[in-house]
Amino acid sequence: MVVLPFLSANLFTQLSSSTPQFSSFEASSVTLKLPQAKISVFNIYRPPSSSAYSVSNSTFLRDFNEFLSFAATTLHEFIIAGDFNIHLDNPTDHLTSKFLSLISSFNLTQHVNFPTHNRNHTLDLVISSSDTSLAPSVSTTLCSPSDHFPVFTELSVNHTPLPPPTSHSFRRLHSLDTGSSSMNSNHLSSSPTLKTLSTVC
Repeated sequence: MVVLPFLSANLFTQLSSSTPQFSSFEASSVTLKLPQAKISVFNIYRPPSSSAYSVSNSTFLRDFNEFLSFAATTLHEFIIAGDFNIHLDNPTDHLTSKFLSLISSFNLTQHVNFPTHNRNHTLDLVISSSDTSLAPSVSTTLCSPSDHFPVFTELSVNHTPLPPPTSHSFRRLHSLDTGSSSMNSNHLSSSPTLKTLSTVC
């Protein structure tokens, strides 16, 4: 079980987003527009092998490869999190090895390195771009009403720098003597009523 940070509603705007659907796992997403940045969070649930909805590992890897190809088109920061029901604590497991190789091929990093299940397995994952500026920090607690432990993820959201100021020139129209024959382009450019306004877009 992955627990996302709670944000006060006045700190973000939820944008519409959609995620392709696959036969081997459930996927959903939410995109948050923060004052500093945009972040998309993709949530994954893959049924365990004991489930009637489980499919072959090869089908899952094919589907997840397609999903990662979609996620890679995201133009801003994103996090992939959820219950994958893969024993990441066992690096010699065939599915684990294939899965880690797959996410590495997309320049992604998996951050959870502790048990997330009461049978001492790492099943719940948090994945981000290896180049992310979010610096995900994950933690857990053994206090849980479920057989899965919560995974808390703290993200560092950097302020987006403002663009440089832009100068705009304007003239007060009521200060112009439209009846004066001496008013010409040279007069306009040298008039003391010409002002410059600096704004930040």
